[in-house]
Amino acid sequence: MNNVRTKLLLEAMEETAPPAVGSHTRTFEGGRTTVVELEEGNPFGRPRGRYITVETTRVQKLGGAPFEAAVEEIARHLAGMIRGERVLVAALGTSESTPDALGPKMMRHLLVTRPFEKIAPELLGRGKMRTLSALCTNVYGVTGIESAELLRGAIREVRPDTVIVVDALATSSKDRLCATVQLSESGMIPGSGVGNDRPDVTAETLGVPVISVGMPTVMNDDRFSGDEGLVVIPYDIAAAVDGGAKLLGLSVSRAAHFEMPIPDILGYLS
Repeated sequence: MNNVRTKLLLEAMEETAPPAVGSHTRTFEGGRTTVVELEEGNPFGRPRGRYITVETTRVQKLGGAPFEAAVEEIARHLAGMIRGERVLVAALGTSESTPDALGPKMMRHLLVTRPFEKIAPELLGRGKMRTLSALCTNVYGVTGIESAELLRGAIREVRPDTVIVVDALATSSKDRLCATVQLSESGMIPGSGVGNDRPDVTAETLGVPVISVGMPTVMNDDRFSGDEGLVVIPYDIAAAVDGGAKLLGLSVSRAAHFEMPIPDILGYLS
């Protein structure tokens, strides 16, 4: 990986092995969560802010109570990052490439509520549901428009208080491949996990708070270097992306809509 903001923070910490940096870990059913608070000038070269890593079973095998526990855990932390009553979710990536389809596939599990402003405004508001809209940006090679450019246009129209960016990440660990979700308040650089850096999607470039949500669907093999480096995907990548999309879509929906119960979210989506 060529950019530290796409690489999982826990991996950067393991590689540099500095003293603990304001971190703590807790366990939940089937997994564990590590929260790290970074300050300016930290040893990892990352923006200051909160980084939350949720590790669980590989999503293609995650189901039942452990799946619901993972949704609850991700949603709980994500809810603490969301500001205001209006949320725009940006799904980065493309459905034309299976490892990069996490964001687009997540959209089908997302409870979008902006249409309720006209048809059922009584359902919106504090303690009910936030006004949530969503945009799939695709990739620059297909649209000729950068994700940051598309989002700036959407922000002018829908006026969100918070933007949540969802994308596939890269990892250097087979144990975290399709088994880890990272949340952060520092935004994201699309494509940086595979050496195809695009313009930043951050609070500085968009003008509103940006939360990044990502899951690694590819692994960079460190046994190779330079132009011969390999990007590895699991044999069941399609199932992994489908499972990850459902996990993230329900987690974002639950967090955005004031911890709405999962059965209620599924009822609206059905």
